[in-house]
Amino acid sequence: MIRITTHRGRGEVRAILLSLLCSLFLLQGCATRKSKESEPRRATSAPLREVLSPIAQKSVVIPFKYSKEPEIRGVWLTTIYGLDWPHAPATTRNAMRKQREELCQILDRLASANFNTVFFQVRLRGDLLYSSDIEPMASILTGKSGFTHLDYDPLAFAVEECHKRGLTLHAWIVTLPIGTDKHVKSLGNRGVWGRHRSWCISHKGEWYLDPGLPEVRQYIASLSKDLVKRYDVDGIHFDYIRYPEHASSFKDQASYLKYGKGKEKNVWRVENISSLLREVAQDIRALKPHVLISAATLGKFRTLPDYPKVGWTCRESVFQDPIRWHKEGSIDFIVPMMYYKDHLFDPFLFDWKKQIPSLPLWRD
Repeated sequence: MIRITTHRGRGEVRAILLSLLCSLFLLQGCATRKSKESEPRRATSAPLREVLSPIAQKSVVIPFKYSKEPEIRGVWLTTIYGLDWPHAPATTRNAMRKQREELCQILDRLASANFNTVFFQVRLRGDLLYSSDIEPMASILTGKSGFTHLDYDPLAFAVEECHKRGLTLHAWIVTLPIGTDKHVKSLGNRGVWGRHRSWCISHKGEWYLDPGLPEVRQYIASLSKDLVKRYDVDGIHFDYIRYPEHASSFKDQASYLKYGKGKEKNVWRVENISSLLREVAQDIRALKPHVLISAATLGKFRTLPDYPKVGWTCRESVFQDPIRWHKEGSIDFIVPMMYYKDHLFDPFLFDWKKQIPSLPLWRD
């Protein structure tokens, strides 16, 4: 489902796109470095194709260049279940052509509406929107998982078409969740669950990779490195790079006993997520230093004294530590998912800026 970010202060001009019922803003923009999170639950608005429908009728072609603007106006383009794209699987050349045309129409409308960044979902639940030797291609493209007989490369095509329109493309990766029993079994031995069952933990009806295992962190790093090496993406965006909801019952005791080295378990978990992001960032930057690295976090960094009962938070609930990520140089910006209002919005927004004043922060 569509998520949009703009650079407007609260109380200033609100960006309205075809009566879209949410005001959005960006506190601090992020351009390129100076040296050069399931989706239906996370979204509240209509699918992208419905929201943007009549904006543009003609192709918009603008020579691509890295943005020097002090803001990013971004859209998260969701591919799981075909929520935004593709509308239907393709098994014939004509259907494949229609898939490409549909994506071009979306990008035309975004360019005409003055967006400049597309977060394009390329890893769904242990399956990909491009051909790879590491994981199978997602079934949403052709109706069959791992079926790679497309006459085009979806990610290469998306990058090229974004750049034609002056849009940057950040590859959006769902990092640790790999899906339900039905889904992981459908991928068979092509999926990580089929090949490396010991890396996976069942939790609340879903399977997750265990970030406490060095092999899992190396696996995510190799997947990211392969993507950046083969495609001219402008950024990598890590979603669900955290422990799952109700982490107290997450069954990672075996990896904790093996690798915890006497540390308190929650401290160890924080270190695991930080290590994962650090290892990935090192590999990406060794290949292409200009590629931006970002991560989605929960909307509240920590529990505040005046608000002791506000639900889950980054550090205390899912073991994300953006302060550490920033200090270690693992990220260029973060995207807190601040789906709140009233007293749950401003105090936590201000706390983000207080805790990490020098880190670009987007409100999602």
